[in-house]
Amino acid sequence: MTDYTLTITEKQAQEISRACEILARLQMGQIDMALRELPLDKPLDYQQQLYIENYLKSLYRQDGKRYDSVAWDLHQVVRHRLAWDRAIAAGEVGPDGRRNWDTMMGVIYDEPMRMGGERLARIDKAEGKR
Repeated sequence: MTDYTLTITEKQAQEISRACEILARLQMGQIDMALRELPLDKPLDYQQQLYIENYLKSLYRQDGKRYDSVAWDLHQVVRHRLAWDRAIAAGEVGPDGRRNWDTMMGVIYDEPMRMGGERLARIDKAEGKR
């Protein structure tokens, strides 16, 4: 298996995470949650959302097998790195580097859990500034 290195900005990492979340939610059949994340000019009304959800669900596999969601794994890894970097910058992480449970309760701070068939991606903060 070949590994790759990608150097991106924080905003680019946020976009990758968002795109992967939408894809993964579509793969899991969580169409309503995926639709909420779409960058639409205005939110869908109830009837529009219901129509789109029902139509898309009619196109899904009927065998009930779980989709191998590498996209969800990527989303988890990137959101985790971004969350911890923000918490460190805001001084929320203790001097020992441990999680401050008073301010860091969200799942975004949890270690990513592999759901897909690939090993988890790795993301590190780049050294230096551009």
